[in-house]
Amino acid sequence: MTLPERPLHLAEWPSVSIIILNFNGLIHLDPCFKSLAQTDYPGPLELILVDNGSTDPSVEHMERYHPAVRLIANTANLGFTGGNNQGAEIATGDYLVFLNNDMRVEPDWLRHLIAPMQPESGLICTGAKILRWDGKAVDFVGGKINFTGHGFQKEFGAPYTAMSYQDVVDLPFACGGAMCIRRDVYREIGGFDPDFFAYFEDVDLGYRLWALGYRVQFAPQAVVYHRHHGTSDRIATHQLRVLYERNALAMIAKNYEQETLDRVLPIALLLTVKRGLLNSRIDPSHFDLGNRHPDAVKEEQTVPRLAYSFFLGMEEFVDQLPNIQEKRRYIQANRTRTDREIFEHFRQRLLDPVFPGMDYLNTQETLVKTLGIPDFFTAAEDVRLLLITHDQVTARMAGPAIRYWEMAKALAPHFHVTLAAHGKPGLKGEGFDVKGYDRAEPETIVHLLNGADVILTFGYLIHELPYLQNMGSKPVIVDIYDPFTLENLEIHGNLPHEKQVELNNLYQDILNRQLQVGDYFICASERQRDYWLGMLAANGRVNPSNYAADKSLRRLIDVVPFGLPGQPPVKSKPVLKGVVPGIGADDKVILWGGGLWEWFDPLSLVQALAQVVQSRPDVKLFFVAKQHRDPTVVPHMAMPDRVEALARDLGLLDTHIFFGDWVPYEERHNYLLEADIGVSFHLDHVETRFAFRTRILDYIWAGLPMVLTEGDIMGEAAAATGVATLVPEQDPDAIAAAILAMLDRGRTLDGFTQLQQTLTWERAVQPLARFLAHPAVAPDKQDDLAGRSLPPRPIQLQAKDGGVLSLPKKVWKALTKDGWGGLMFEARRYIQWRKLMWKKR
Repeated sequence: MTLPERPLHLAEWPSVSIIILNFNGLIHLDPCFKSLAQTDYPGPLELILVDNGSTDPSVEHMERYHPAVRLIANTANLGFTGGNNQGAEIATGDYLVFLNNDMRVEPDWLRHLIAPMQPESGLICTGAKILRWDGKAVDFVGGKINFTGHGFQKEFGAPYTAMSYQDVVDLPFACGGAMCIRRDVYREIGGFDPDFFAYFEDVDLGYRLWALGYRVQFAPQAVVYHRHHGTSDRIATHQLRVLYERNALAMIAKNYEQETLDRVLPIALLLTVKRGLLNSRIDPSHFDLGNRHPDAVKEEQTVPRLAYSFFLGMEEFVDQLPNIQEKRRYIQANRTRTDREIFEHFRQRLLDPVFPGMDYLNTQETLVKTLGIPDFFTAAEDVRLLLITHDQVTARMAGPAIRYWEMAKALAPHFHVTLAAHGKPGLKGEGFDVKGYDRAEPETIVHLLNGADVILTFGYLIHELPYLQNMGSKPVIVDIYDPFTLENLEIHGNLPHEKQVELNNLYQDILNRQLQVGDYFICASERQRDYWLGMLAANGRVNPSNYAADKSLRRLIDVVPFGLPGQPPVKSKPVLKGVVPGIGADDKVILWGGGLWEWFDPLSLVQALAQVVQSRPDVKLFFVAKQHRDPTVVPHMAMPDRVEALARDLGLLDTHIFFGDWVPYEERHNYLLEADIGVSFHLDHVETRFAFRTRILDYIWAGLPMVLTEGDIMGEAAAATGVATLVPEQDPDAIAAAILAMLDRGRTLDGFTQLQQTLTWERAVQPLARFLAHPAVAPDKQDDLAGRSLPPRPIQLQAKDGGVLSLPKKVWKALTKDGWGGLMFEARRYIQWRKLMWKKR
């Protein structure tokens, strides 16, 4: 461990007074002061405890067990602000450190708080890195201020590793629970505002420091640990809300310049009213003139205290206006930075709503647009979006990686996008960053999670990367385009029934977890959306809170299908005809444009080709791929071997039937443009109804006529415009006839243009873009809704893994199926799954 040097402007380490505030926090005192006793600080150190009228034996305990600590014993609770100001008054140190009583500190924390100080540049205040008590999640690593004065802790609740949040950055404010400030400056500018009592006092102090020409900085190596809300959890929500609302209004009334305040204060007051009404449970229609409904004509209605607290906060703000005005005069007379300079310095999203739901958001947008606010509030930084795919991003990509690659490309012009892919990336992003991680080592994703504002993840990764299950205030978008539980019914259909049931229960439990974690969901079609709405309802997510926010529930789940490039393909080189041995320059090529999975029916196609070549020996069939290149993404399947064996038995292998090894993604257009017919055949089962065949999109992009099995949603869309012929399942005769007829018609079919224009990626991601314009945690997961939202009621399924006795069988199966690499991957994944199951218990 490298210890920091003392501040450059000083000959020796300055004296420091550490002020700890206490109110009935006896259980926190020993852990706090025992850790402080281990502090490695070379300069003079003074410890002060201010007790705010505790009724527990805190004072007696301090006098007996920590007699060296200076003690102030109040007979009444002066609040966070009054108590800390008392400590500052008697402090003798050059610097003051405010520390919550429910903290413990690293030995070198204080050195790192003091070392950056540079009074000549205005840097006189630093904020510590505050982690949860176990060090695994974030409490404070930075803050931001909404335009209405509400302060937020950035990254709150995010997972933490040693790689996380190491950058030294300026802060709009330091968290009052662990911060350091020069004593003379603190006293000169008035310290914590005593009228705030508690909450947002650090926001007010931070903004005041910036306005008066000082700087506040994050000290990432100054690490402390916090039992979050160890004290405030015992205070009623409506009582806290009064302080939040009053103090946010006071913050802007004191600190904003007159022009800024004139524009913002009316909006802030009206939005406070709106929040109160939304919490009131009042039906506005009851106030419509002439409404004679029994509930509408009642003289009285019970309103929750939480709703009234918003109005009481405004009333207390009005009561304090004379004091606020006096403090305002001092700040405005001595300020050296404008509001514009301060907000533009931090480039934060200042219009993020402080209340969930489209009703509130629409009200805020109407007020901002109608009344107008300074433009520096609206010029915010881009949302930092992290997309996580379970697939590998390489030159030869399959569907999952392609989906995330193309979404990243489509969103990159509007947001700051990072794509995280399993393994080492094989491609550089086009306007976005591409980073690698290891699905078997969840810690490798954490530093990427830390840098994001919003996370979009493939659903199954919620299971493999447990950190995604607790992202705190970061919205998590869950991509459930792949109904994997339906696919697994087909994949595991040859296993003993008891094993199928066991696996199905396990996968259902994994799926339920995804549906409980997400704040916003995307799927591939309206048909899928209907399916997923039923699953979300079964998991308690279709509830009054989410419904009130958006009655269409599009804010909960919407359709983001696969798409097409905006530009038509242009052939760059020959790849099949006259290139692949056995395929002549004048042959006709049928293209199977994807992998060979168990739910497809390529066997009927091979049988049909045997008929076709009897009259058309120039017809050749090319499969672009067999197995997926990564068995951890798509497991090894028997279908490719069955297809190859049938082609060999019919004498067609390498004469009329050929296999590729995953076409490079950037060269796929050449294969599509050289082919004469695109095909896809499947079996008639439930997976087909909800699937979204991306290979059909490729055919449409290239204007490639198709022969397809009926029942697939994309196939039906293609047939409706006349560019595809649909055939019954497992009917080689019908397939053969359709191929011959399509060959006779040639590649001159109309009907592609409309599909090509409506299925672009730019159109596909529009629902995502709308959500990202105002990202938010789902209403039913918002802390602010306290007594109003309904907790999810998940379907309870006890997933069984067979216990220790089943492990030898699992080891043998993984080893024989995917070799030592597959075995190691499955072993690491099993350990992660067992940890998840243990946490749930």
